[in-house]
Amino acid sequence: MSEELVIPSNPETSIAKADDAMFADLVGGGFLPRLQLQTSNSSVCKSGDFPVNHYAHVQGKSMKDLGKTVDVYVIAYRAKALDTSDDLIDSYDPSSDVFISIKNRANNEQNSGCMYGPEFLVWNEDIGFATFFCGSKTARNIANGIRGAVPEAGESVTSKGGVTLGSTLIKNKKFEWQAPTVEICTDISGQPTAEEFTAKLHQFNNPSSTSNVETAEEEETGGREV
Repeated sequence: MSEELVIPSNPETSIAKADDAMFADLVGGGFLPRLQLQTSNSSVCKSGDFPVNHYAHVQGKSMKDLGKTVDVYVIAYRAKALDTSDDLIDSYDPSSDVFISIKNRANNEQNSGCMYGPEFLVWNEDIGFATFFCGSKTARNIANGIRGAVPEAGESVTSKGGVTLGSTLIKNKKFEWQAPTVEICTDISGQPTAEEFTAKLHQFNNPSSTSNVETAEEEETGGREV
């Protein structure tokens, strides 16, 4: 019987070190993954392919079910405006004409496909780094709660604990929709490696137009009529 072949454990004997982070970068096309609350308005929920009111970790065509809540450290935030009405247009400069135009359309045109608000860089041990965009009016309402968990300069990533992202049903006289919620969380374990932290924070803080964006459905699209 021939000797069983074994994959070498020494990365120096391989073309490249194979690990989950490297594979995710390859299949993600250079995009940062994102967290997204998938509601009954989401196409994947309408088709029955994803549980309603669960959070998804989205990277490329891959969508992982994280459940009804997800605990994360909040690393940083940036301004973002996104127009998905035709060709994808995004801006990270609130003083730019593009950002202002998208913001005005989001505020004044129904079903414009435009969103704006803070986008957060988050992390936990299971999913690694991802973004969470508070682009709808409802999501912006919880942004201050998420912002409170961002460490100040000189503080450690874990210094302020983290947050639990969940959801709740909101109703008015005509519509109802599921909206994200935020609560303080103090029992998150682990932290990113220094190398990955530096690389992902640099990528997040230095976006180029449309280079770090994938088309995202807006969580709040008018809601369901009641």
